[in-house]
Amino acid sequence: MFDTSCNLACQTCGPDASTTWQKYQLQHGDRTQPVNPISRLSEVEATLRNIDLSCLEQVVYCGGETLLGSAHWQVTELLAELADPSKITVGFQTNGTQQIPARYYELCEKFHLVKLHFSLDAVEDQFNYLRWPADWNQVTDNLFTIKEQAPSNVMFLVEETVSIFNYAYLNKLEHWIQQNFSYNKEGDTTDHTRHLANGTYGLQNMTSSYVSQMQSSRYSGLIPKDHYENIAKVHSMVRTINLHDSRRAHNWQTVFPEVAEHYKHYLKKLPQSPR
Repeated sequence: MFDTSCNLACQTCGPDASTTWQKYQLQHGDRTQPVNPISRLSEVEATLRNIDLSCLEQVVYCGGETLLGSAHWQVTELLAELADPSKITVGFQTNGTQQIPARYYELCEKFHLVKLHFSLDAVEDQFNYLRWPADWNQVTDNLFTIKEQAPSNVMFLVEETVSIFNYAYLNKLEHWIQQNFSYNKEGDTTDHTRHLANGTYGLQNMTSSYVSQMQSSRYSGLIPKDHYENIAKVHSMVRTINLHDSRRAHNWQTVFPEVAEHYKHYLKKLPQSPR
């Protein structure tokens, strides 16, 4: 992770990994300075020139948005120059909003594999909410174009962040992948992985009724084993959701109605934030 440039302020992300999140917080007075330098490209290039890469097998780029601009492609070109690319797998964690310029496909072909880790947490309006201000239709168009144009050694992975918002709807994205994006153009399977959101929107802030509903689902193993309904933390989470909704012209109760139903008693009267 050497460049935090990103065009999104995803609900479950934050300013440490996104310049758009930093700008958002500056705009609304949540902070006075950016968190990190935008890029440490020159530092990474200098490091690669001064270490032994002969045993290198895999590199995974974390964002920011790794397909935004040329920084990560510059490092990839340097890897191809300094090491044996035919032995290396390169991974790009990407939000899917960016196309790959055609000139980089020739570079991709030099490597053993190039794996695109697409961050998708939901479909349609729920995706637009969680991956703000991305657009589901644009992102899926990008995915289909890349699938059609990419060389055969480009593989796909869908990486899903599970939060209180999408936990009740995991089957929707799973179904979409199976129907629309289950293979690359050579028939190799698209991997689908999940990891749990940390912090405010983690599953530890589920209500007891939400937990009861999900215990009968095939995703019940994701429920925290020591779960209890922490009233103060859930109140704080709901206040935070409503704050961002008011800023982004969103309404989580409309986009995730089945989830919001489990928080209805928190929505009737929110305690005031301490002054």
